[in-house]
Amino acid sequence: MKHAVMVKSGLVKRLIESDNDIIDLNRLIKIACDRNWHDILKWSIGNIDNELLDLKEVINEACLKKNLITVKWLIKSFDNKLFDMEEAMNHACGWGNLDTVKWLIKNFDNKLFDMEEAMNHACRLGNLDTVKWLIKNFDNKLFDMKEAMNNACGWENLDTVKWLIKTFNNKLFDMKEAMNHACEWDNLDTVKWLIKNFDNILFDMKEAMNNACESKNLDKVKWLIENFDNKLFDMKEAMNHACRWGKLDTVKWLIKNFDNKLFDMKEAMNNACESKIFDTVKWLIENFDNKLFDMKEAMNYACKCGNLDTVKWLIKNFDNKLFDMKRSNEPCL
Repeated sequence: MKHAVMVKSGLVKRLIESDNDIIDLNRLIKIACDRNWHDILKWSIGNIDNELLDLKEVINEACLKKNLITVKWLIKSFDNKLFDMEEAMNHACGWGNLDTVKWLIKNFDNKLFDMEEAMNHACRLGNLDTVKWLIKNFDNKLFDMKEAMNNACGWENLDTVKWLIKTFNNKLFDMKEAMNHACEWDNLDTVKWLIKNFDNILFDMKEAMNNACESKNLDKVKWLIENFDNKLFDMKEAMNHACRWGKLDTVKWLIKNFDNKLFDMKEAMNNACESKIFDTVKWLIENFDNKLFDMKEAMNYACKCGNLDTVKWLIKNFDNKLFDMKRSNEPCL
């Protein structure tokens, strides 16, 4: 162990003596936190000009990596004003480091923390033990349970969703928003569970579909289509959302499986030009009669959103007389 420390210290020493590059030094500290090289971390910080280091990020990394020894050492060794204790708490809650959470709560004025955000971080990353501990040890009025539920639904944290539903008055939640968050992210299991366990009148299935089309999970779109009356959806808006977020697989599937008269291809193209994902624009151009598009508007949208690759491709592949270059330049000013 001692030999390993000496070898690592030698590497650190050579890096420090080379040029004190701030990016490499901070990366070095991050690696030391990641790998729980506490001795190396102490040696490095002791031998590096601390003005070159972002100590706020160092403690955040230590909180994230369940490195309580390092957290305690940093707190003891440096002016705590160098740290953002609210961020440190959020990192600890977000990554399920309950021992670190408890220690921070015990050793700092809790006014330094935003407990609502701490709860949101714990729910967002599915750290149910941390969620339960916060609920048990703090006045629940400090939390926004609606946002807590939204965060739990927004990630693949069905156990947290179920526990919140079981433990709290469901009137505290906005189930429509919860469903939208579940649809927006890759959480088909959560979507299915909500559909099965709640009166579907609580949901806005049109919004749910739009959010599903923004996600990268085509299976969720297919499942909604297969399990609900499609009259509940606005397929034109669904297509627009898929194009706006560059979800080409969803765009292709919708085109293949629905009467294309349901879509407004001009709007679809405009939305695709808003996206920084160029593939959707190119695919639409190659697979539809271009008379369906308003290329002047398409160019304006691409310029407005700063999508240079799309602008260049349109300029190269279309008669530039189709564009209003004066207007296209205006959003770029």
